Formats: sequence, structure tokens, C-alpha cells
Amino acid sequence: MIKENQKMLNAVLTVLDACICLVSMVLAFVLHFYNYTGGYIGINYYLQLMIFVIPAYFLLYNYFELHDSFRHKTLLAEIGKVIQANFVGVIFVFVLLFFLKEVHISRMVILLFGILNFGLTSLCRIGLRKLLRHLRAKGYNLKHMLIVGWNDVSAEFYNKVMSNRNLGYDVIGYLSDKEEKISGTSIAYTGHFNSLSKLLESKGIDEVIISLDYDEFFMLEGIIDTCEKAGVKA
Repeated sequence: MIKENQKMLNAVLTVLDACICLVSMVLAFVLHFYNYTGGYIGINYYLQLMIFVIPAYFLLYNYFELHDSFRHKTLLAEIGKVIQANFVGVIFVFVLLFFLKEVHISRMVILLFGILNFGLTSLCRIGLRKLLRHLRAKGYNLKHMLIVGWNDVSAEFYNKVMSNRNLGYDVIGYLSDKEEKISGTSIAYTGHFNSLSKLLESKGIDEVIISLDYDEFFMLEGIIDTCEKAGVKA
């Protein structure tokens, strides 16, 4: 389910980014030419230019990983990528105009477009993060995780994941050769290592975290093979 949700979110982001590009160009044109008394090219030419600009921005946003999952990116890092993508995008538009030999297009409109597109895209991403945070608090769009092996390292990992709920992870439990005496955490013991295959089939697990002790490493290859057969990331 989480994979389908991510595909849907990527599609929504693509449509939103295209709409923001169009709106930014219209706003840039209106802001620059409002009460302008001289002659200028009409807005239709700027909109025709978007036939080239929108696909270019789609490729740029994919290159800067702006259509990837939010889970492992901070807001500051994402805003930084939006700045980089729009900087390169504006340069692309100027280069495009040079090759088209179009000297009557307002360069100020293009600059305003880049600034507005950055601002509106950033606001959109902030709003989406808040929406996803709200949905995850309600129990939606969570990525279900299983920890294989229990030791100090896995306990530290579990505490860090649970302390940052924005990551959107739900740890369903841990596997071990025996139930450990754990204090201060509420993680469930979900069975012996040989229960992995059954759990992957029945629990809707999206990721498996392997944290084995030295004397348990002989099971590593088998655990990875089991995860790969179930199509679960390990």
C-alpha cells in the first residue's frame, strides 16, 4: 500500500508543479506589465514558452530528487533543492530564448517567474508536509517496519525512529531467538527468526531492519533472500 501511496503522491506533485509553473508565469507577467504603458509581447507567447519550460522543470525536479519521498529529507534540504532547481531552470529559459533569437521577451518576467515559482513551490511542499504529518498522526500513510535481531544497536535505532514521528514509521516488533527483557520501550516481540517468512506474508511489512549479533551472522544471507522473495526492502 505504501508504494501505491508514494506513486500517487509523485503524480500529485508532478501535476502541482506544472500548475505552479503556469501560475508563476501568469503572475510574473501581470506584476511586471501592470500599468505598463509601452509596447510588449502578449501573454500568449509566454504561455507558449511553457511547452518547453514545464518538461524542463519536470526533469530538473526529478534530477534534484524533489519527487522522491519526504521521509528522509529535512524541510531545509528540500527548500535548498527547490532553489537549485529554479536557478538552473531560469538559466535554461534564458538559453532557450537565446537559441530562439527572441529579443522581445521581457527578461524581468523570467526572473520574476523564477522567484515566484520558488516561493509557491516551497509553500506547496510545506503544506504537503503538514498534511502528511497530520495523516500519519491519524495512522495513515505509515511505513511498517520489522526489526530482525535485538541488541543495543537495534534498541538505539528503535528509540531514534520513535522519537521522530515525522519519518512516518510504525515498528510492528522485533524477531529474536528469545524474548528479550526490555525496559523503557513498548516494542513487541513478534517471534523467532524462523517466523520472518510468515510475518512478511501476513503483516504488510514495507521494510526490514537487520541488526544481528556476531554469533547470529550466519543467518544474514537467508534473511536477505527471504526479504527479496517477498519483495520487501532489507
